[in-house]
Amino acid sequence: MLRKQIRDIYTPKIISVPSGMLVSEAIGIMHANKVSCILVFENEALIGILTERIFILNVVNGDVDFARCRVLEMMRSNVLTVKEDTYIYEAFGLLTSKNLRHMVVVDQQNKAIGVVTYSNMLEHLVYEDFLEVKKVSEIMSRSVCTVSGDDAVHRALVEMVDKSVSCILVLEEDHPVGILTERDMAKMVTSRVDIFTRKVRDEMSSPVITIPKDVVAYDAASIMRQEGIHRLVVVSEDDKVVGVITQSDIVRGLEGKYIQILKETISEKEAVIEETMRDLYNKTIYLDNILRSCIDMGVVASDMNLRIAYFNPAAEDILGYCADDVIGRSLYEIHLKENVDSSMFNWVMETVQKTGQHSFMFERRKDDRRRYIQGNVFGVWDKNQDLIGYVLMVSDITERKMNEEVIKYMAYYDILTGLPNRAMFYERLAHDLSHAKRNRTKLALMVIDIDRFKEINDSRGHHAGDILLKTMASRLKGALRGDDTIARIGGDEFVVILPHINRVDDAILVAEKIAQEVGRPFDIEGRECRADVSIGISIYPLHGEDSETLIKLADQAMYTAKEKGRDNFSSNASLYPL
Repeated sequence: MLRKQIRDIYTPKIISVPSGMLVSEAIGIMHANKVSCILVFENEALIGILTERIFILNVVNGDVDFARCRVLEMMRSNVLTVKEDTYIYEAFGLLTSKNLRHMVVVDQQNKAIGVVTYSNMLEHLVYEDFLEVKKVSEIMSRSVCTVSGDDAVHRALVEMVDKSVSCILVLEEDHPVGILTERDMAKMVTSRVDIFTRKVRDEMSSPVITIPKDVVAYDAASIMRQEGIHRLVVVSEDDKVVGVITQSDIVRGLEGKYIQILKETISEKEAVIEETMRDLYNKTIYLDNILRSCIDMGVVASDMNLRIAYFNPAAEDILGYCADDVIGRSLYEIHLKENVDSSMFNWVMETVQKTGQHSFMFERRKDDRRRYIQGNVFGVWDKNQDLIGYVLMVSDITERKMNEEVIKYMAYYDILTGLPNRAMFYERLAHDLSHAKRNRTKLALMVIDIDRFKEINDSRGHHAGDILLKTMASRLKGALRGDDTIARIGGDEFVVILPHINRVDDAILVAEKIAQEVGRPFDIEGRECRADVSIGISIYPLHGEDSETLIKLADQAMYTAKEKGRDNFSSNASLYPL
């Protein structure tokens, strides 16, 4: 994401007001459009910006008559701007260095064409941005501003400004019960709420969305995008507040990637680097100092006859050889010892001679663990463009590979239950439908919904709800055959694919088995609980021949089943009419 340009992510919609407008009206426009800033123009020229934070600061200072104050008196005239063709990593650096959250995007004529914020960056983060997966606990803000629900709103407002935070938590017995944000405060002030007498509990947003501290940053970003919020409260195992993570924290957490990209950008001057390498090749003392400092990159240099002339400490660690044992020996000999096919080795060396380089990856065992190694072989030419040797560069990419596997898992599996998620469900349904069409067999699709799940979740808490979902998933899986698919596609909604059935009654029998499994009481933290399900069934090809139709009809059948069981507290299944 950081390698893209601002034009790829900015918000083109500009909300602007004249400098003579009353601040109260301007804030109303801001909230009506659900934005956190508005731009101020005069004669089509950008002269300032008004944000929720600027407004809140003026409220606390108490020296502004909001009934008469004009935008010109409150706005910030020093507006941070950026060209639309600026790279995102450069804009990111500007925002963090200036400690700001809004940046105005301008075209080549310096005309304002949009706004970019941390929210824009968060919306465009992709899996690759989280390859070095960071947990929430590493990047969250541990300094949390809190008040009691009985405190006056004005006190909460003053605390937010004094601590320079964008939200304040409301606690009862160290547990979060509500939250107030800058936007909430701004709305109250412009709505003429008496912030000196009004209690915090009357204005706070509740319930608070919380996450454990060991959740990875990518999950936190996904929750923010799904819920349309800018912050999450981080809690310990006993549901006590340990921090707050905001959009800004997540984007700033990528600062290491920002630095990495700067380094890569500098190193992309290949021609300069290649020329430098050629000049340094014969300057042994300088080359030795430079290469020995590469603590993460193994470097092996050989002459034209493949005799090893240099083997740095990182190469010793990665490849498992001591420099004293290999210097002077043949690269060819060592590769044969590692069971590398001689024809493959010769092909690689010929490729390097023709194209200048070759990249590859291989695996090694180290400390009884599999390690993934990335390698690159380069030819070294002198000033007369004669090939005089080779340089092999190797790096251990095991951590990156493992992170890629984690992210791949997150993309196709539900984190809570371990079941396939919506994405994998659709892939498997398409595959099984194709197989059924090809073999002219029947396929059953079930939509399963937990009855009264919200009541259990609300009365016993989200943790109890999570335990119920995990136990339910285990029971549903246990009721199915090995080649059946069970997936969680929503909060309390599951789907089942039965890819091989001979008769319609086979699907009904499976539904009855599921109902029997679910009928047993659930043990949730030592307390017994009952949870019934409603099951809707559709059959291929009797009800439809495409995924959308089968899902739609199974969903309708599920609601029919739910009506049957509404008053008798039992699990019910319904087959869509044939």
